[in-house]
Order: sequence, then C-alpha cells, then structure tokens
Amino acid sequence: MMKDTSAALQHYGIKNGSKIMMLGDAAPIPQPAPTSTPLAASSSNASANASAQSLHTMTPEELALHKLAEIETTLTQTTTPLVESYISLALEYTTTPISAIDPVQSKKLKDSHARVSELILQVLLKVDGVKVPEGDELVRGKRKEAVKRCNGYLDTVDGWKEKVREFEERVKQQQQQTGEGEEGGSGAKM
Repeated sequence: MMKDTSAALQHYGIKNGSKIMMLGDAAPIPQPAPTSTPLAASSSNASANASAQSLHTMTPEELALHKLAEIETTLTQTTTPLVESYISLALEYTTTPISAIDPVQSKKLKDSHARVSELILQVLLKVDGVKVPEGDELVRGKRKEAVKRCNGYLDTVDGWKEKVREFEERVKQQQQQTGEGEEGGSGAKM
C-alpha cells in the first residue's frame, strides 16, 4: 500500500512483471508547483521553446490530457507492435515440430519478453506520473484506461510466456520419453 500518494511506483520497488491494483479515496490530490520543463532548458530552437512555453501555460487538466495523449501515442506506435511481434514469435515457436526446435529461438523469446515487459512497465510508470486534478473525471477515466491497457498488455505477454514455458516442458518430457524408450527397447533385447 502506498502511504505517500505523490511518490512514483518505482520508489516502492515495483518490478518487471508486477501487477498493479489502484484504489482511490476522496482525499484531495496535491497539485505540483509549476516548474520549467527540461525541454525548455535544453532546447535552443524557437519551436521547442514555444512548445515548452505552451506546456507551461496549460491548465493542470490540459497538461494531464497532453501527457496521456503522448502515452497513448507511445502505446499505439511502439508498444502495440512489440507486443504483437512477441505474440507472433511465441506462436511460431509453440507450433514448431519438436524435431525443428531451435534453442536460439527460445533465448530470443525470453529476451523479447523481458524487453516488452520492461517497456510496458516504463509506460505504466509514466501513467503513474500523470497527476489527476481533483474531481476531474475525464482525466481520471483516461488515466484508468491507460493503466488497464498496460495491465492488459502485461497479462497478454505473460500469458504467452507461460504458454512457451508449458510447450518447452512438453518438449522436454517427450524428449526424455523418447530417450528412455530407446534405452528400454535396447535393454529388453539384451
């Protein structure tokens, strides 16, 4: 349970593969004091400064909606294709005949799962960083949708990871049975 509602999830040791349940209460949400953005400090071109200035003049609701729109873009353009790629790799692997199984593919799947899960958790941490103005149901709803989408992606990739694990276990059992059957058969002839 988070005692400090302004702390990020990473401060509580949330790790890759964790599922998050969010519950709220009627307590007011503290509003951060406006600060200059890193974009304004690091950029020298006029359009970047204008963009940073417009972020600075946004209301808390507009800023939260802007951040959630950026997160939605990340989910749509980056996360979704990676999740789909992982599912495709896992499906191909789990339908491979036992005689054609490549140990390198298993390693690629494990690495891909770790990469996709980490990306989803990073997005979830960004969602966690979006402050919902008090009583703003629109922002709260959009933030909740983003959390559900991230958790759905995590459930999906973790589900496929489990299918891969079960497949590899079946392959291992079949290989052991085949090996034992050959040994048993030759032992009976002696």
